[in-house]
Amino acid sequence: MYFNEDELFTIDRKVHVMFKWIRENIKNDSIILELGSGATTGELTKHYKVISIENDYQWVNRYSNATYIHAPLKEYVGNAPQGFPQPNNGWYDTMFIEGNLPETYDLIIVDGPVGAGPDAAGRGGFYKFLDLFNTNVPMIFHDTNRPVESTLVKMVSEKVGRKYTDLENVGDIGTAVII
Repeated sequence: MYFNEDELFTIDRKVHVMFKWIRENIKNDSIILELGSGATTGELTKHYKVISIENDYQWVNRYSNATYIHAPLKEYVGNAPQGFPQPNNGWYDTMFIEGNLPETYDLIIVDGPVGAGPDAAGRGGFYKFLDLFNTNVPMIFHDTNRPVESTLVKMVSEKVGRKYTDLENVGDIGTAVII
């Protein structure tokens, strides 16, 4: 077990469960591929090598110990995965992702791009472009309390042939993992 309860005092309650799962299940110095950078990125870099795919320049290079792939959003009108709630018409421009991913990584965190709000691109692109990623590693999905993210984790789980587990789904918090 790699988890130290004292670390949680610096972690936002919304990511507490996710961070705890990572610390208990992913060895120090492992490589984490993160879709969407945020405050958790800085905490994760204390224990892991973090590669973060991010569209928002405000978050790119915010944490010096993380490696960033800046991938602007691209509209994929009419190409949202079938069965996804709308809107879900955009995602990271894959031109910036292809060829820039590490050869290996030990965990994928899906927490971007922004999935809520009228102008949100949504996260359906992860499913649409799933073949870009090594899905033989654990995958954590944040915000699964929202319909799009809940649908996403169910569809990815089915496609990769592994069950998902809800770590927490209380109020405005939802986190699920496919192991």
